[in-house]
Amino acid sequence: MDKGKRRVVIDPGHGGKDPGAVGLGLQEKEVVLHLAQHVRRALGGYEVDVLLTRETDEWVSLDERARRANEADADLFVSLHCNAGGGQGFESYVHPAAPERTRAIREVLHRRVMAFLASYGIRDRGQKEANFAVLRKTKMPAVLLENLFLDHPRENALLREEAFRKDLAQAIAAGIAQALGLARREAQPPGTGQNPSPAPPSSSAEPAERSRNGRAKPSSG
Repeated sequence: MDKGKRRVVIDPGHGGKDPGAVGLGLQEKEVVLHLAQHVRRALGGYEVDVLLTRETDEWVSLDERARRANEADADLFVSLHCNAGGGQGFESYVHPAAPERTRAIREVLHRRVMAFLASYGIRDRGQKEANFAVLRKTKMPAVLLENLFLDHPRENALLREEAFRKDLAQAIAAGIAQALGLARREAQPPGTGQNPSPAPPSSSAEPAERSRNGRAKPSSG
């Protein structure tokens, strides 16, 4: 890892024994891992090192996710999630005690993602606050994104589309790049410095349901 570069940690929520939100045959843990891999690939065009808190379908505790980000001395932590529970749309979170720098980064990221989602008529659920553990225990600016509802038929259908997931990841990456002022990486010859395209998430036959502690899912905090 280049110590002179900015570092971004992308956190695909849930994993392993914790599926997260489940709806209409999709599991959150699979969708967000795939999305995170696409975000990392999209950020490959910028001068930045990108780390994922998990690379496979494994369970990683909230403390461990924060520890990995803190140990990496990251400049930004972005936790990716999907929603369920009868709603629709996109929303973002920072910790209630987040400083202005974090809120400014979230503002840029939220608006960049919504600029993409608005073309699909996706509802903006707003910029919110929550005492999620991954937002509370990380030492760098930290933002959590709730990317649509798995139990909403149209949003579920969009999240199944490879092209939509790639474009959503591009919007997230563009927001990160804009918020951090990342420089473009010099062009490389074809076939070099590229990660292979991630495989799409598999389907699950489980019914729409999720485990929550009040409003928040356990793996968000």
